[in-house]
Amino acid sequence: MQWLSKREVFRLALGFVAPAAFAAALAGPASAQSAPDPSYMQVQYLPRDGAAIVFWNRVDNATGYNIYMQTVTKPGSPSDKTTASTPVKVGSVPDGTYSFLVPNLTNGTPYHFTVTEMLNGKETEPVGPRVAVNNGDEMGGFVAAVPQKPVQVPGITGDFYGYNIGTDLPGSHTVDASGKITMQGSGWDIQAQADGEYFLATPVKGDITVTARLASGPTATANESSWNLGGPQVRASLDAGAVLAMTQGAANGTAQFKYRSFYNDPKSAIE
Repeated sequence: MQWLSKREVFRLALGFVAPAAFAAALAGPASAQSAPDPSYMQVQYLPRDGAAIVFWNRVDNATGYNIYMQTVTKPGSPSDKTTASTPVKVGSVPDGTYSFLVPNLTNGTPYHFTVTEMLNGKETEPVGPRVAVNNGDEMGGFVAAVPQKPVQVPGITGDFYGYNIGTDLPGSHTVDASGKITMQGSGWDIQAQADGEYFLATPVKGDITVTARLASGPTATANESSWNLGGPQVRASLDAGAVLAMTQGAANGTAQFKYRSFYNDPKSAIE
């Protein structure tokens, strides 16, 4: 799918309708306590050049946090097709620190990142960014984070990175000198309680204007054609259930506006 950007275009998202993509389960520490509520802890990540930043919300009564990593050796859909290395601890931080830079990663390689908390002297089960499944009503598996070099969109200030939101299958993007953005991605859809999509984005603050022209696509795929979709999107965070507003173009020619007015509300995702 290709989009021609104009001044102040800042976020483009692409979500191909596909079978639900699940990540490999990440084994937790032995004899661990139950995991904190994933929607409250909201572990997220930021890809960087040869690195990734993992961040999360503070959890009451926690005394510290441990960060774990898996290298995804073969992304798959469904999740039983995904293979990944044994999780390893890559860092520990005391309470009061809610982010961690993981360096020395390989660009283009997908990773899973999760966080545990230390509570009453014991370590909880891990929490990570979740994959959207079953029409967004459930969350299962972990999202793949892919370190990468940033790209620039002509006429727009800021580094753009590609994010997997609610999907374990890495997407891709290119931006040429004219500002044409070509994207490919997988995910169950962009609606209901949670999204599965590939998202090319740069952070912004304040009022914005988004202008883009659909140059071609989206194209048909083996499993789906009519509701492969993409378009300019504004979202509050990288969590799969985040507040969003989007104008989409679909393979069947339908142009729609949709939004989610507050976190994880299925009724507010309007098409």
